[in-house]
Amino acid sequence: MKLRGGYNVPLAGRPGPDVEVLPDPDALHLPLAGRRLKFTEVRVRDGQAVRPGEILAVDPERYRVPLLAPRAGTVTVTKKALVLRDLSWEQEEPYKGDELNHAAHAGAAEAVRRKLVDLGAWQFVGDAFTSGLPDPAGVPQAVVVTTMSFEPFTA
Repeated sequence: MKLRGGYNVPLAGRPGPDVEVLPDPDALHLPLAGRRLKFTEVRVRDGQAVRPGEILAVDPERYRVPLLAPRAGTVTVTKKALVLRDLSWEQEEPYKGDELNHAAHAGAAEAVRRKLVDLGAWQFVGDAFTSGLPDPAGVPQAVVVTTMSFEPFTA
């Protein structure tokens, strides 16, 4: 196989033998809108402490896909983003709220799709024809799994 194109990034030096662990940032900025999702239903209030996995906001127009807290911290609500400050490793017990209740009576496929939505992973699924989010309750004609990353600098 021969591939063409790519990126030629001129980097000086050689990689070191050790991986440098960077310090935690002062804050994490979580945008409320992007190309595919608009988290217009904010579920947290300014100054609220949150745990990892807690639902911060949902996109009501796109199957209620949630925006989950990646870390424990305190939320600052702005017009365009939710900002997590006072990041903590001490409260890293994952959130197990009532909203992550998967239908026990659902079929296996439906339960898996509901779980993907509730856990925030459905946002990474795309419809090949529209590039939008597919309906989690719909029945796909085919599933295509890409095993090659086309993004530059992705490990």
